[in-house]
Amino acid sequence: MPIIEDEQRKIEYTLTTLSDVHFIKIYLDDLNGVQVTAPAAKPSSKVENFLHKKTQWMKEKWQKLHHDLYKTVELETEQPVRITYLGRSYQVIMEAGSAVSFHFSKGKFYFTYPEQLAQQDRQNELERVKEEWLKEKAEEKFSTFHKWTILPEPDNLRLGYKDKRTIYLNWRLIQRSKHKIATVIDDLIEERTY
Repeated sequence: MPIIEDEQRKIEYTLTTLSDVHFIKIYLDDLNGVQVTAPAAKPSSKVENFLHKKTQWMKEKWQKLHHDLYKTVELETEQPVRITYLGRSYQVIMEAGSAVSFHFSKGKFYFTYPEQLAQQDRQNELERVKEEWLKEKAEEKFSTFHKWTILPEPDNLRLGYKDKRTIYLNWRLIQRSKHKIATVIDDLIEERTY
């Protein structure tokens, strides 16, 4: 699968070339990622240059389509602060302390931060530790959802993909309910497209 890269991430895509097509078309498929159709006569370097110009658009479009997976913690506006895990929203208890720590206990998240940390830095730290925690949980939980091998993958502008008897799921799906995750797994096994 070809890849384009920017400073933030790699975007894998599938390229189809057709002789009766006269322009480059980008389609975001939930289960198969970025699909590109280009004229057969168009040099691959021109296709890549076009895709590089469109990386920001692709990321914005993907995040808009799956806004529930990209919800960031807003300390200023959200009271109480909440984080979604396996389809449920849990309150975050925030306390000043000596160092950054983050854990989940008895239906609540606990975030400790250094007292001198400015609000924007505190928000950035909370977002960072939240993502680390969710990635760890994706690694731990995905394998329990099906008899197939289920592994988390980086956020590649797709919900997942199938490779032989292994399903790779976007780690961000750990925020959705078990039922919704199972539906994505079934769709990947059946090779459905959205």
